[in-house]
Amino acid sequence: MDKPLRKQRPVAVITGASSGLGRATALEFARRGISVVLAARRKEALNKVAFGCKRSGVEVLVIVTDVTDEVAVGNLAQAAYRRFGRLDIWVNNAMVGMYGDFERVPSEDFRKVIETSFFGYVNGARAALPYFRRQGQGILVNVASVLGTVGIPHMSSYVAAKHAIVGFSDALRQELRGTGIRVCTVLPSSMDTPFYANAGNHTGHEIRPVPPVFNPASVAIAIVKAVERNRDYVFVPAVAAAMPVARAMWPGLTSRIARFIIDHLQIGSERAFHTSGNLYSPKSLIEKTEHKSKQGRRKRSWPVLTILAVSSAIALRELGNARKAA
Repeated sequence: MDKPLRKQRPVAVITGASSGLGRATALEFARRGISVVLAARRKEALNKVAFGCKRSGVEVLVIVTDVTDEVAVGNLAQAAYRRFGRLDIWVNNAMVGMYGDFERVPSEDFRKVIETSFFGYVNGARAALPYFRRQGQGILVNVASVLGTVGIPHMSSYVAAKHAIVGFSDALRQELRGTGIRVCTVLPSSMDTPFYANAGNHTGHEIRPVPPVFNPASVAIAIVKAVERNRDYVFVPAVAAAMPVARAMWPGLTSRIARFIIDHLQIGSERAFHTSGNLYSPKSLIEKTEHKSKQGRRKRSWPVLTILAVSSAIALRELGNARKAA
């Protein structure tokens, strides 16, 4: 947008706003004096987020919405516009996940992940763009993931959805050039949210985030800054931007490292029941995260940092050997 958010007092719609990054993003927008429209499947949870946003003195609208329903998402945009007379920012953030080898995951579960975590974004874009065009400006924020640039095992549906979001955002950005409408793709890494506890799980083992794990509030700040500064891409942390570069230069090595990290640090040793998690019903959501303390997460981050350091050294050595051979 052409002017800082604080001068325009825009309206932001956030899907998946009931917890995690969506909640943190809504609170961050509200702290900056921006009116927010909160959308998710759970009204009670949304009302709690709305209370926190109202403490910042902004107007808040709560709309219970399932993003897989294109009509419902269209109604969300219409309700937001009727209430505020404008629609400046749309944050596509509602997502679900599923862990398990592709051949063991039920096809309906795989499809549900794609419907929510990708087509939910498509529905959001279809709902928001007509209002943006009418105004001659607007910002569509698509929250993807670093997994939209690299692949990992045991999460094929989610990885596919996130890759689709990155490509979809790129295509939209090119189509909308010169219209005053911007598309921002946000690619965060592991966050301390209920996502892991609530994801579908067909691995037979507990699921935990790969350390280091970031506070969603820090990612929310990055989202708001990206909107203010007209950024096309935002990796959180910024160093994560090296991942697609590493994959392009050393695909085999990157795949082996990814497999090792997921198998040893994300798939836990404790047994777990097979479940579809919150794919079909928000009632299965676990409100509180079940991660270790910050100190514990900090200690567990050292193996990842060591792996990354060793892999970087190997990659540099291979590059040096290739240059000598040439």
